[in-house]
Amino acid sequence: MPQDHYQDFLKYERLGLRDEAQKSVLLFVKSVSSFADKEIWTHANLLSVERNRSFQIRHEIYDVIAYPVLLEGYKRDDPECLYLMGMTFQNLIYYMKQPLGISWCDREDLLKRAYFSEPSSGKYRTALLSALMDKFRDCDHEWPVGILGDVFPFSELKQDIVLALKLDKRSQCADRISEFSDRVDQYIERIQTRRSDKLDKTD
Repeated sequence: MPQDHYQDFLKYERLGLRDEAQKSVLLFVKSVSSFADKEIWTHANLLSVERNRSFQIRHEIYDVIAYPVLLEGYKRDDPECLYLMGMTFQNLIYYMKQPLGISWCDREDLLKRAYFSEPSSGKYRTALLSALMDKFRDCDHEWPVGILGDVFPFSELKQDIVLALKLDKRSQCADRISEFSDRVDQYIERIQTRRSDKLDKTD
């Protein structure tokens, strides 16, 4: 049974028995052979699979079972597959580097597509808000030196700030979003001042 092989894999992984874990995971992915079975397993189990320190799912499981399902869904703009891609982004990055993989996109772009397909979905809203908050953290982690991740006049970031406020229905992230928005405004003003000073010097 496929699930027996999967449970064996988990057991050996926890015991640190790498050879046995490898054998079990290969037996498992081989046993989930039809596309229909892969689809059922992916939607039911993908997000509960244990991950390594790089936050990646075991590549045999992702490569053989999950990715074919997610790719087909991606081509159809299926919101659940887009959501699962966003939630397993560390695995997905590999396929953006391959000739037959998907085009490069950010995690929040996938989650935006899922959310805008079904804006009533609470899990899509929550996942996208979390991704945007991560993005804001990455963009201002060198503050007050500057803002990363976009170029002047930071139109994309400003749109993401508006979207984050909309998604944050309980205002749990309101203070952080406001702080980030203020920093973007300050940085824009700083750039404008520098440009103005340069123009004055050339006159």
